Amino acid sequence: KIKDSEERNAYILMDRIQPPVTTNYMVRPGQAKAQLVDVISELGIFGYVIGDKHSIHTNKYVGQMLRTKLSHVDEGGVAAGLGALDSVYLVDAGRCCLT
Repeated sequence: KIKDSEERNAYILMDRIQPPVTTNYMVRPGQAKAQLVDVISELGIFGYVIGDKHSIHTNKYVGQMLRTKLSHVDEGGVAAGLGALDSVYLVDAGRCCLT
């Protein structure tokens, strides 16, 4: 019934991503000191697509946001006080990290 319907587009199946847990300092409201906690980070890539059923006219990347939150939290995040906006810092692992 749903196989060939427009309603099918409303259902997206995906596997849950299990991000690596890291230890980092988090500054939180009401705390005098930064706390060393287990966190996970989520990178969101934003863009837009303009097109119709025949062609794509524009497909552009417009930015990113990195959110870091407590590792044990499934919902919430920045607005709920359980996470923070973060910055991406890339390093060359071959030059800085011992393996």
